[in-house]
Amino acid sequence: MNISGAAAKLFWGWQALLRGKLSRYYNDSLYPPLFIEREVLKRTVYLDHFPHQLFSVRIHLADHQNDPHLHDWFVTPAACLHVYPSLQDQEVGQYAALVYANCGRVENLKWRLPYRLPSFHMLELVLIDKPEVIAERRNELEKVARSILVGQGLKVSPVTATDAFFLGDRSGAQAFQKLKQLKKEFVFEHDGGEVALASINHHEDFFTSRFGIRSGKEIAHSLCLAFGIERLTTASLAVWGDRKEGWPAEFRKYASFS
Repeated sequence: MNISGAAAKLFWGWQALLRGKLSRYYNDSLYPPLFIEREVLKRTVYLDHFPHQLFSVRIHLADHQNDPHLHDWFVTPAACLHVYPSLQDQEVGQYAALVYANCGRVENLKWRLPYRLPSFHMLELVLIDKPEVIAERRNELEKVARSILVGQGLKVSPVTATDAFFLGDRSGAQAFQKLKQLKKEFVFEHDGGEVALASINHHEDFFTSRFGIRSGKEIAHSLCLAFGIERLTTASLAVWGDRKEGWPAEFRKYASFS
């Protein structure tokens, strides 16, 4: 989807605002490539659970004998998936990064365009630390995320959900996750439909154990706080309109730099 005019200012303004509001929680930034390797998706079991959601790419390469080989790559389905292989078998102590990625997924359309797109941009705060620290941060960041959205005039409701990235579609696994409230979505209602503008996902040791990531001597836990930039842009246009004078005063400060 091409973005221009007021939508472009909102698109870049939201990124600037989120970076500013979350600055105290991260000390590094990551901008991963569009493509991700099959091995990463296999290890995270995304490929096993959701092959139908993935865009695959066949890249033609030639070795020194000029024999063609076909290597399977995929469009990144979730920004945080690039973090774990980069930390494989490391003792990180604590890790805190803001990850910005162009992602792509094929999903059942729950809403019409432009809220659910095959290609979209995610800004994710990814934290890896001791289990007790991650649990504390989850509770804190849930309040922070809602405050950011409501503070800009977007009425959202926190809804307990399930994380398709690592539990799959098994009803037992999803029910267990809901019971533990490991995933919350911040749902925006508009024009008879609803869509998640952001979500907070407590992965426990699901990813870190698969990549041997430790905090001290124990396997670390991880969480991510994810925002959909195109969804925020569209919701803002619906609520604020396309004239900058009608946008929240605080947001205009960030949009002025976009």
